[in-house]
Amino acid sequence: MVCQPKPSCPDWVAWSSLLPTGLSRKTFDCAFMTTSLRQRLTSVPSVVWVLALTLSCLVPFLGKAYHIDDTLFLWVGEQIQRHPADPFGFTVNWFGFAYPMVKSFENPPLTCYYIALVARVVGWSEPAMHAAFLLPALASAWGIHSLARRYCRRPLLAAVMAVLSPVFLISSTTVMCDVMLLAFWVWSIVLFEEGQEENRPLLFLASGIVGGLAVLTKFPGLALVPLLGACGLHRRRRLSLGWWLLAPAVPLLVAAGYEWYTRKMYGQGLLLAAATYASSQRQADEGLLIERVVVGLGFMGGCFLPTLFFAPALWRPRTILVGLICLVPFLAFLPEIGPLGRLFWRPDERFDWVSFLQSALFTVASLHILILAGSDFWTRRDTGALCLLLWTAGIFIFASAVNWTMNGRSLLPMAPAAAILLARRLDQRYPGTAVVPKWRFFWPVISAGVLSLLLVKADYDLASVNRVAANELCARYRSPGKVLWFRGHWGFQYYMEKLGAKPLDTLQPVLSPGDRVILPDPRTASNVFDVPADVVRLIEVLGFRPNRYYATVSYSVEACFYSWRKGLLPFAVGEVNPVCFYVFEATQALDGTSHYADGHSAVGAWDQQRAFEQESSRCQKLLGLNPNDVQTRFQLGMTWLARARPREAANQFSEILRLEPDYAPARLQLAMLASKQGKTSEAVAHYRMALRMEPDSVEALNNLAWILATNPDGQVRNGTGGSPGRARQRTERRHQHFGDRHAGGGVRRVRAFCRSGFVRQSGHPNG
Repeated sequence: MVCQPKPSCPDWVAWSSLLPTGLSRKTFDCAFMTTSLRQRLTSVPSVVWVLALTLSCLVPFLGKAYHIDDTLFLWVGEQIQRHPADPFGFTVNWFGFAYPMVKSFENPPLTCYYIALVARVVGWSEPAMHAAFLLPALASAWGIHSLARRYCRRPLLAAVMAVLSPVFLISSTTVMCDVMLLAFWVWSIVLFEEGQEENRPLLFLASGIVGGLAVLTKFPGLALVPLLGACGLHRRRRLSLGWWLLAPAVPLLVAAGYEWYTRKMYGQGLLLAAATYASSQRQADEGLLIERVVVGLGFMGGCFLPTLFFAPALWRPRTILVGLICLVPFLAFLPEIGPLGRLFWRPDERFDWVSFLQSALFTVASLHILILAGSDFWTRRDTGALCLLLWTAGIFIFASAVNWTMNGRSLLPMAPAAAILLARRLDQRYPGTAVVPKWRFFWPVISAGVLSLLLVKADYDLASVNRVAANELCARYRSPGKVLWFRGHWGFQYYMEKLGAKPLDTLQPVLSPGDRVILPDPRTASNVFDVPADVVRLIEVLGFRPNRYYATVSYSVEACFYSWRKGLLPFAVGEVNPVCFYVFEATQALDGTSHYADGHSAVGAWDQQRAFEQESSRCQKLLGLNPNDVQTRFQLGMTWLARARPREAANQFSEILRLEPDYAPARLQLAMLASKQGKTSEAVAHYRMALRMEPDSVEALNNLAWILATNPDGQVRNGTGGSPGRARQRTERRHQHFGDRHAGGGVRRVRAFCRSGFVRQSGHPNG
């Protein structure tokens, strides 16, 4: 017995419904020159079109750089090639310090064994690895179509909408375990349904084995146990023993066996360890359950946003209007919910309507899916409706309330259920032979494809940034005898280590003068720990802009598909800030003690630079209102100096002198910049002009005296026979005004040099 009869219509009817209204079958016939070609196209099974669509969407992204947690899976795959029976027996620096892999990786190793096998055959290159991961994506698409044939009359539409959901396509361009879990999950249910239909024990056993593989792929595969158990009991309407119990029992046995083996191998059961880790991370968030649920609604709606495009075809206009009116009070309450406050309110206390509208749209989309599931069960009351309801609600509860963090990957197993619910609602709205306007199918499908492919491209570009940045940073700053250190993980760590850079240990940092340290922006990257500001100096800030208007990970639009800790939306549109990498040089040694111990500053170098960035942003906004504000422009120039951006600083000081030629502080800063760049004559000219404006300027007298005393060029020194006459005059003048007691160290040194008649080349006394 099946939940719905298989569609009796030919495959042509199934896929021709996706064409726009103007392309009727007669029009389609005329578009082709021969009847045989039309017959060949219309005889192709609809599942083939689903697989072709999946390939056409994913093949262009085979060159995607390794991204997010791909690095962990690749490392375990490398370990499996060396020690197949010990996948986690090594140490990594993933959380900022050396830690056993068995405690850093919260997933079972089946996907990693697949990676090791693939790498043994085709190598570790990105295109080869992503090509191998097309297989789980194709298996998932095929399984969704097979399951939809049992649950609805439009399996092609259901499969297409599942494939074109953002969460499916984005997840399919990684080498993590999520899509492989989806493939095993769907096929376990398909085999279970076939076993129920044909009452064959082997199908139940096969369903259980595939479910067990799902557990060994990712621990949420255990959710198949209650799902299959509830569906089996509902079909029989009573508690009964039978072969069908093999399907939920085998995954339980597999999970127990894995727990026993890992406890024996590593001293702890990794299934229980993963549950403990998730619990501890939820407590660390210190967020209310209602906050997690509301954020979860936003993630769920974004991941399956295309289902909302079908709303006009699924519901009557009056129903849609009533539903929106009922949702208005809830949506108005969104800005008052804890973490969403930072999403809707800008730093200047203006309300961000763009973010609010996006969040509201995603929330409506998620509620729409839950309403579809509830309505379907209320109307049909069959086993298929129960399965889809439990499937949808269970994944949402796990992702928002049980998992250690909300992310799009945790919601991926819901993709088949959401798409099938959409198709079942269409079956209910247009029963039997009712004619459905073609545009109601065509434009939502096209919109879904465009949206999802744009998001996949944004994620592809973001992954490429880490690869390009690693190549450029290592080429620029790796030098013999010095170590190039970095912090932060995800794909950036993979490429940095491949190029010879080393992760800096947070607990025992070791730095030598001249070493370089790379810090990605912690607002975009993960596990980036700061270094003390007094042991490093900023050299450069490299910025890469993967996409200007929309992103899957960006702090400026509060989006992070991979974790709600970095953003409260799975993706967002808006002004996307560039991804920045901060390059520091060690000015003194760290001996392996904690970087806040041993008298070092508790102020982080990146935190200090972030404060400078905020100040420059504030100044630029004020200058936008009043470009002639000399004080603000000077403050902006000093901020650029602090960020090691001398060119931008010089531009600001030059503009100040254009607006106000007698502004001595700007003249003094230009003099110091010219001196650092070796432009001695220009520096002397600026110092002399500064002294005309402020004759008693201590800093100008000090620096000019040092230049005149130590420069080897006699014309610059303005003395004869090596005698630093003008320098002595400057120094004695400073001494007459303030005396030795208030003279700076540089002034006292210059006076000593001048009085002894000795002139030598040296560095500046203050630096």
